[in-house]
Amino acid sequence: MHPGWAAACGLTAVRLAAAGFTGPRSTYEGRFGLYATHLSANPEKWALPAATAGLGTVWETLQVAIKPFPACQLSISCIDAAIGLATRHAVDPARIVRIEALIPQHAVAIVCEPAAAKRRPASARDVQFSLQFDIACALLRGRFGLAELELYRDPRILALADKVEYRVDPDTGYPKHFSGEVIVTLDDGRRVSQREQVNLGAADNPVPQEGIIGKFIGNATMAVDEVRARSVCERVLAIDEEEDARALVRFLGGAGR
Repeated sequence: MHPGWAAACGLTAVRLAAAGFTGPRSTYEGRFGLYATHLSANPEKWALPAATAGLGTVWETLQVAIKPFPACQLSISCIDAAIGLATRHAVDPARIVRIEALIPQHAVAIVCEPAAAKRRPASARDVQFSLQFDIACALLRGRFGLAELELYRDPRILALADKVEYRVDPDTGYPKHFSGEVIVTLDDGRRVSQREQVNLGAADNPVPQEGIIGKFIGNATMAVDEVRARSVCERVLAIDEEEDARALVRFLGGAGR
């Protein structure tokens, strides 16, 4: 929603300006502008050349990352590791006696504590900020999407969340990368683990296209059938072939199915 609204506001501003709508010229550098209110009241500290460096040649949108799971960024690597343990390592949740998560120090107050509350999220939003629940859910379900956010009353997930402990990761890549590791102890004493040093979705570990498509289909089929979801996906992926943007808008709005 955040980048979506930003894009909508940008386009709206351009259309308003094209139609003659006026506004202050010192939005950035004025006395109450962005620089003064968000950087420093002292203009000498403003690195103004950085604002236009590479303008017209460097496209920062190419650096935009896609989040693979609908949870706090600090939990992404541990969710990914838990999914890997459930799918690639075939860990049987019924045999798990202990789960340990390694996370950055910065994550503790946000997704780990208070532990009792994190283990019993009261809403879908709480799920997004509960490392204990997210790891347990990923281990049990082998995935983590919008549908999983609504499972905060699932007794099997809650029981497994009670087995999740955490400690600060001594080898974290934070803040450049949101590293994470999940270590599972089984009832026969064996320990299996998976580490994600570079979080999935980072610039140097981007979500592959099939992962993006899979995420879209999973989200879209909560509102429409799979046939419709895949047709929308195909149309959007071929957006550079569209001759008229209005036809695409009508299609997305439901007309021309």
